[in-house]
Amino acid sequence: MKKSIFLIVTIIFLEAYSIAQSTLTVSHGTSPTIDGIISTGEWNDATIKTYQVGTSPNIMTVTVYIKHNGSDTLYIAQNMPNMLSGDRDLVMFDKNNNGGSYPLVDDFMLNKYHCLGGPYLEGQANGSDWNWITPSGWICALTGSDYSSNQGQIEFAISFAKLGITSGIQKTIGFGIIFGDYQSPYDPSTIWGWPANRHPEKPNTWGDMIISFTTDINGIAKNNEINIFPNPANNKVFIVLQNYENALIKIINIEGQLVKDVILNSSNTSINLDNLEKGLYFLQIYTDKEVITKKLIKE
Repeated sequence: MKKSIFLIVTIIFLEAYSIAQSTLTVSHGTSPTIDGIISTGEWNDATIKTYQVGTSPNIMTVTVYIKHNGSDTLYIAQNMPNMLSGDRDLVMFDKNNNGGSYPLVDDFMLNKYHCLGGPYLEGQANGSDWNWITPSGWICALTGSDYSSNQGQIEFAISFAKLGITSGIQKTIGFGIIFGDYQSPYDPSTIWGWPANRHPEKPNTWGDMIISFTTDINGIAKNNEINIFPNPANNKVFIVLQNYENALIKIINIEGQLVKDVILNSSNTSINLDNLEKGLYFLQIYTDKEVITKKLIKE
């Protein structure tokens, strides 16, 4: 059987770099099976984000996939590297997107401990600290064994009602994700996440998660400023970026490894695909307004 190679192509517009790094636009996609396995093709239509974990020289990359089903559920998945310090995945939400340097009453944390099945703990903020309550409104599943050998994958499903989201109406909420060994007192040397410098007890940094319902007649996020051709492509693909003069292209494989980067500008509008094997690729396009995922087939 011929093996397909899956890569992620991330395009970050230089003039919007600082905004794009802390903003995720999440659009309607297909509903995944929450079984702890990021199956081939299952997350093709998701927004993709990566962040670094570990300490030098053992730096690894975690890839996060996010989408919603258009009606009532947000989905999040990520791969988990094999690390001695990595027993938890924490997903944090700021429902009113009002920030703050300590937990506010509209913030909550989903805390998945790798040794246990099902949702583990939920932290509901009480205005200055976290109050651990019975998990509700979310499910999750993972593959991997325990906190000392947990290489695998994890998938979450979170209800819109829990996030204060009304279907069909765009909403921006605060978001953050953490991987590592969550200890009390907090030890920053064993915790990593997105945005950078996240603190599980004092969420001092938040990213913006924009839940978008804007689609065209084919159910794909609208985008009138980017054209990619040919598709399928052979040895070269051209990207036309209207209203942007420069773009940084980073090509990252499914393991989260950077395999190639390219600068696009008015004199260079193409990406050479000669070194890539035949198969399906994803173009992840970051702008100051939204993040768009496009498919590219290499013939």
